[in-house]
Amino acid sequence: MKNKVLIRVDGNEVIASGHVMRCLSIARQIKKQNGEAVFVTADEKPRQMIEEAGFECRVLGTDYRTPGTEVEIIRNVLKSENAGVLLVDSYFVTEEYFSGLKDLAKLVYIDDYLNKSFPVSSLVHYSVFEGTERAEELYTGKKLPDLLFGGKYAPLREEFSTNRITIRKDVKKVLITTGGADHLGMSLRLLDKIKSQPYFDMITWQVISGRFNTHLAQLREFAKEYDQVEILVNVQNMAERMRECDVAISASGTTLYELAAVGVPTICFEVADNQKGAENWETQGYMMYAGNAEEDMEACLNRCLGCLETYIHGYEERRIRSERLNTVVDGKGAERIAEYLLKDFG
Repeated sequence: MKNKVLIRVDGNEVIASGHVMRCLSIARQIKKQNGEAVFVTADEKPRQMIEEAGFECRVLGTDYRTPGTEVEIIRNVLKSENAGVLLVDSYFVTEEYFSGLKDLAKLVYIDDYLNKSFPVSSLVHYSVFEGTERAEELYTGKKLPDLLFGGKYAPLREEFSTNRITIRKDVKKVLITTGGADHLGMSLRLLDKIKSQPYFDMITWQVISGRFNTHLAQLREFAKEYDQVEILVNVQNMAERMRECDVAISASGTTLYELAAVGVPTICFEVADNQKGAENWETQGYMMYAGNAEEDMEACLNRCLGCLETYIHGYEERRIRSERLNTVVDGKGAERIAEYLLKDFG
């Protein structure tokens, strides 16, 4: 059997591109370790992103919200591709989904929720705040999968494993990243709030936008009015962009682990229910937390401004937070996951 891993993932206006990005990080490491990765998606939406990264993408023509309907198709793909491992990154899979596939491949599931048990070989859950005990409780009386848990398994691109940020005396550049789809329009709302602040003209504001951002046209219109605002779309050198900034304002998700690996003083917030728990970054002393924008947008925006002022006027605060972040994530998680996926091929 060839060293081939099938990666089942989706990305669209609802799910955004973060899931595809983290799977691409793993795929690159699979390739680097002399394996082969083939992507499988429900629809065409993420195909361009995957193929631009140099990987084959098989489109199933199914509904990503009902993956149970694709089990037989996936079985056929596993057989035709002669793949021994299936890596799944989807919030919609069920126990029945995995049960219908486990006889054909080693099943590995990226489980962000840890709220159900699944008949899989292993789980990837890279939260730095929870994990093993919760999984053991979920799988009581069942076979416990291999656990690839903790910040050391955060599937980041290789560029995040080197060169931490240098904390500068003054804040000159702020990075804003609110999720690939930004379904709440958080970037635009933040800029609208910040533009009335006295420090607005003294700082460069770099807004990272994904290709699925439904507010991109409005953001570009805003940037035409203010020279200090830059809109960056489909950024390929994210680690470099992060190292150039002094502070980041970011939605929860894998991006927080990228910022942690680089050591950027960060203000984090949640934009969806599946991101609950982002406040742990603050309670553990790593980042500042601004709340849940979906539950209370105005409060979250105001808290972002308050945290931003603290960072702008607090060099020591930024320095201490950066040092703490560097102890959490080393940027080599994708490499470790790929090594695990390929270990049985020999």
